[in-house]
Amino acid sequence: MTKHQDGFTIIELLVTLFVAGILLMAGFQLFTVALKSSAASSQQATISDVAYNYLQQYGAMAQANCPALGAYPLGTNGTTVSVAGVQKVNVTVTVDCGSLSTNDLSRVNVTLTYGTPAQTLTMNKSVNSNSSTITKNLIGWWPLNATTIGDSCSISNVVITPDGSNDTSGSGACVYDVSGNHYDGIERGGISQTTGANGSSDTALNFDGTSGFIALPAMSNSSITSAGLTFSVWANVTTIQNYARFIELGNSTSGTGTNAQNDTIDFASTSTTPRLYAALYNGTTTSSGPSNSTGEITTGSWHNYAATITQAGAIIFYKDGVKTGTATSSAGYSSSVTRHSNFIGGSTWTPGGTTLPYSGSMEDFRMYNRVLSATEINDIYQAGAL
Repeated sequence: MTKHQDGFTIIELLVTLFVAGILLMAGFQLFTVALKSSAASSQQATISDVAYNYLQQYGAMAQANCPALGAYPLGTNGTTVSVAGVQKVNVTVTVDCGSLSTNDLSRVNVTLTYGTPAQTLTMNKSVNSNSSTITKNLIGWWPLNATTIGDSCSISNVVITPDGSNDTSGSGACVYDVSGNHYDGIERGGISQTTGANGSSDTALNFDGTSGFIALPAMSNSSITSAGLTFSVWANVTTIQNYARFIELGNSTSGTGTNAQNDTIDFASTSTTPRLYAALYNGTTTSSGPSNSTGEITTGSWHNYAATITQAGAIIFYKDGVKTGTATSSAGYSSSVTRHSNFIGGSTWTPGGTTLPYSGSMEDFRMYNRVLSATEINDIYQAGAL
């Protein structure tokens, strides 16, 4: 057998190359398996996060008012959802309600199918539907996340445009109220889904600061009573526009002066010295209440802002569960009228010919017909955004 100078025969060289090829192919196959395994693990982690978010959202709703969940087409019966990096994701959520009067547990079940071939992940949790005082006496609870924004719906016999046109009916994407009181609003103008306070996508609404707002239906004196009010919202303010409303309730149409804010109740921010603000109008008699603390409003980051208001006009402001200031509005507010001009992120007041739109993101907006305690306000903050 002929040998080369290096001592290898041709057969030995071929055998060596063959073995090297086999080892190379085996290594490539192992690498491919490891890569697929890593991708599968990444998908499983992503799907687990999605399921957990659904579980938290519906668990909080079930705790507040479980029977009310059955009244809303929340799009969770095998509905396809978009999840980055994962294909063919479908979600189903079921809620088995316990008895609210006996503190029985309610059970939330979340099932996600994903991928090809289809894989399934199921999570569940039990919540006590009557255990927390921070879910009692809610007038409205608007999570503002993708699971509580539905197809087009309509409202009528209210002012739905805070721009002077005074439209009294209209339609838009439904913004569901999960309190059980059916104060479902409609999206108007520049509103889009965005990342929320917990870092999850599509769990908040962004208001463009120009045309975006939510029109709400009329609220009667059976909701806004003499027992006082509490507002709580998670907000990421982009630009502090003077007197930009988190929420406005009233009977005005549009314009300036006291006649333009008939029976109005505002929870807002003011940019003069960035701080929280509330204004109460008893009919057209007004007494505004800016916080006596400054610097409460922070741009570019998520915070929980809250205000409690007595009918007589004693106001307490909170940021991230901590009392930051007080104000007094001597006019108080009327609890004997039905308010027809109600907005999240909008206002009918037009100083200088412009409305006062909110600029930034909001989620987990709550309104109560009682004055929550400082402990309850802190409980809302500690629980985090829905």
